[in-house]
Amino acid sequence: MPWSFLQKTPVLWHNPYATKPVNPDLWQGPQMIFDQEISQMQYLEGKAAWEILRLQSGWPNDSSNVI
Repeated sequence: MPWSFLQKTPVLWHNPYATKPVNPDLWQGPQMIFDQEISQMQYLEGKAAWEILRLQSGWPNDSSNVI
């Protein structure tokens, strides 16, 4: 749900079969990227949604919502 975006940060899953893969540097959040050496998806750490949007971690309940 849109209102839960800041409580649960979305994870970008890269398609291991993509002919034109997305550059992982384009997304600041967490990602799952296919590692061909071990033939498994690997988790890549990233920023939380509130950090990407430059909000306080307690937003919208925190009155000072902009960093």
